[in-house]
Amino acid sequence: MNIPIRHYAGAPYIRIDTVPHEDRARFSTWVYRQTCPVVPSKLDANGTPAACAYAWDYAKWIATGKPTNLADPYDTSPIQPSFGLRNLVREP
Repeated sequence: MNIPIRHYAGAPYIRIDTVPHEDRARFSTWVYRQTCPVVPSKLDANGTPAACAYAWDYAKWIATGKPTNLADPYDTSPIQPSFGLRNLVREP
């Protein structure tokens, strides 16, 4: 499944509701301590901003084996080049 990459204020992000259902809860838990973009133009069914994550955080989560432990917000290790962003696609 491809995850659309959207852009807001120059930053690439994904909507968490586009993450495959079987991975969504684990990714949401992992990304909880990360800085997440708030995109006012993207609202959920209740009229509140949709949950979003930076595209690089999703790529890093995939590259590190979809861990279930909380992310370290101070971890600056690069994404493994073998993964890149191949599961993500740019939104037209």
